[in-house]
Amino acid sequence: MTTDEIVPFDELATVSGYKRPRCIRDWLDANRIRYLQNASGRPIVARSTFMQALGVKPIPIDPTPLRGINTANLDHLHAQKRK
Repeated sequence: MTTDEIVPFDELATVSGYKRPRCIRDWLDANRIRYLQNASGRPIVARSTFMQALGVKPIPIDPTPLRGINTANLDHLHAQKRK
C-alpha cells in the first residue's frame, strides 16, 4: 500500500479538529469511519474509506481488460526463432 492510499495523520487532525490520537480515534468512531491502530496509537485510515465517508463515490472500474494496451505481441519473435 502506498502512502497515497493512507490518509496522513495531519489530515485526520485537520478534518477532525483534534490533535491527540485518542481524540481522533473517538471522532472516527463517532463518524463510523473504519481504521486500524498502529503501535503508537495513531489511527490508520485508507483513503478510499475516508473519501467514501465524506460522500465521494468511487469511480467504477471496468473489469474487462483493455486489448492492445500493455500487452506484447511476441509472435514476431517466435517466428524468427523457428527460421
